[in-house]
Amino acid sequence: MLLKELQSALDFSYDGIYITDRNGITVYVNNSYERITGIRRSEFVGRHIQELEKSGMFSPIITPFILEKKTPITINQIMKNGKKVVITGNPVFDEKGKISFVVTNVRDVTKIETLSAEIARHKELNSEYLNKLTQLKKEKEISESIVFRSSIMKNVISLASKVAKLDTTVLITGETGVGKEVLVNYLHHLSDRMNKRIVTVNCGALAPNLLETELFGYVKGAFTGAICKNKLGLFEVADKGTVFLDEIGDMPLGLQVKILRVLQEGEIKRVGSTDTIKVDVRIIGATNKDLYQMVADGKFRKDLFYRLNVVNIEIPPLRNRTDDIAPLAYHFCKYFNNKYQLNRKLTTDLVDVLMEYSWPGNVRELQNTMEKLVVLSSENELSIQDLPKTIREGTSELHSKDEKLTTDKLIVIEVENHDDIEVAVKNMHKISDKRNYPLLIIDSQKTSLQEMQTLFNSKSGGTIYISQVNVEALTILIELLNASRNSMRIICSVNRNVMNSIKEKKKYERLLKSIEMIKLSLPVHNHPNGSDITTQIKYYFDYFCNKYNIQSELPTTIQVILANHPWQDKDELKGVVESLVLKNAKEIELYHLPENIYDIYSKNQVPIAVNCIMPLKEAVKLLEEQLIEMAIKKHGSKRKAAMKLGMSPSAVLRKLEKHKKYDK
Repeated sequence: MLLKELQSALDFSYDGIYITDRNGITVYVNNSYERITGIRRSEFVGRHIQELEKSGMFSPIITPFILEKKTPITINQIMKNGKKVVITGNPVFDEKGKISFVVTNVRDVTKIETLSAEIARHKELNSEYLNKLTQLKKEKEISESIVFRSSIMKNVISLASKVAKLDTTVLITGETGVGKEVLVNYLHHLSDRMNKRIVTVNCGALAPNLLETELFGYVKGAFTGAICKNKLGLFEVADKGTVFLDEIGDMPLGLQVKILRVLQEGEIKRVGSTDTIKVDVRIIGATNKDLYQMVADGKFRKDLFYRLNVVNIEIPPLRNRTDDIAPLAYHFCKYFNNKYQLNRKLTTDLVDVLMEYSWPGNVRELQNTMEKLVVLSSENELSIQDLPKTIREGTSELHSKDEKLTTDKLIVIEVENHDDIEVAVKNMHKISDKRNYPLLIIDSQKTSLQEMQTLFNSKSGGTIYISQVNVEALTILIELLNASRNSMRIICSVNRNVMNSIKEKKKYERLLKSIEMIKLSLPVHNHPNGSDITTQIKYYFDYFCNKYNIQSELPTTIQVILANHPWQDKDELKGVVESLVLKNAKEIELYHLPENIYDIYSKNQVPIAVNCIMPLKEAVKLLEEQLIEMAIKKHGSKRKAAMKLGMSPSAVLRKLEKHKKYDK
């Protein structure tokens, strides 16, 4: 029998202790064993180990094997209550070297297994969260690589984000240098193929035969002089990934049918082989050409075009999204500062000039310009003089075009879309010598020549824009303008056919000499300095908020008021915006405006430049009303105003009474 002192010590063990004698009879079970099994020790003590196994107390047993082999043994055992335990049996020898007892240590591994499973589950969750965080980080990095502020680019990126995870073909169109490859990388890294390869092929940079072998690979002996082994094509290299076919409009017709097979069947054939190979790739195409026209001309396969053009994303040229020029300039300046370990800074004047330029090379040209500025400038503060001569001259050309608006001739603008011309006309009016007079916009299709003649006789001094004018109407307008005694300027928009008729037919030679022709191929920019004035206001406001570390908002109402004000130059605009920021208000209010601006709008007076589409008779009244109001405000009395307008005082009073704007 074991000593009581020894039994008491074993009862303090956390592990279960099970002891049998040399005959397999249970002689001792400690407290922990009772806890693990949930069975009282009295049901074990005195019973044979094999009997207990047969009754289902536990299984399997190791005591017989230890008695036989006389060495320690460890196995897994399952208890009656379902718990899993690890048992290790050790023989205890007497003085004669015979086994007197077998002491079995029992450890409950159910909790350990539960904890292990819990740890494994947490590891799996952590791995999943890590993957998600990595993906979100990559998405953020990719998103930050596309710098934009304009609403038009916001729509482009929104569409790209929607189709990125859809495994569909995408065709990206746009001029050279707009950033098509950047958008392709954005699509790939947001897709489910993000962890696989993306392969780029410039279809216009390789000869047809070489392009075919690059895309599809070849087998040994495919052509004379071939390397003595097979070569994988890029479709195989990019399996499970993305293939970007840049300048796909330059792809030969013979090769287009093979690309169509990849899209339809998902299979290729290496050059020189008859065996088909399955590939799983997403194809994204890009071009700066008009594929619709190429299909019509038979230069591009119609079936391939429709398979490629499942989703079309068009990236607009930089000149049509001037809001993006300043953010891109700062982005490239920061990038090249980091690359070359420099500390160059942009001035607002330089950014103003950048925003005036039309950027025919788009974002790529702006990027190259910024790199040149950062690298070659001798000062940390970059100035206008650091700009390439071509950009400075390009800016000057815009201003020289604006100066044409001082002509007294009838201005005829050739446009392709009459809906877009109104904005350009408004901008032209703001930079013209008649910017302090009203602007009237009318539709020639809804206005008779008799009504136009009435308008000419109204003695107005502003600007009239007439849309969709034909040759006959132009001839009559010239006659009306010559016969009129007022100083009104007429701007007309015509389509290409009308313009060609004027230029080609001899009978219109006299008409040709009487008009100033402008072909509007680029947007005409706003006063005061060439870039869109609303963009300028937003840019100056953000700039000064950052400069003075002030958080403020500029409501749309204030933006509209500032955009319609007749600014003398950009410095005046910049000074007013800076003064508004320095008000340090959470939101700019009307009373924050300078008095000369606030007075015009607080008294509900009509803005100087009015853009309207209304019945002609009402428009004439509005023009007269504005001119009278302006003259009275400028000269201080109705009599002086009447003299300046070439009207009698009684006529002024009569019109004022009619408009009910002033008392007699």
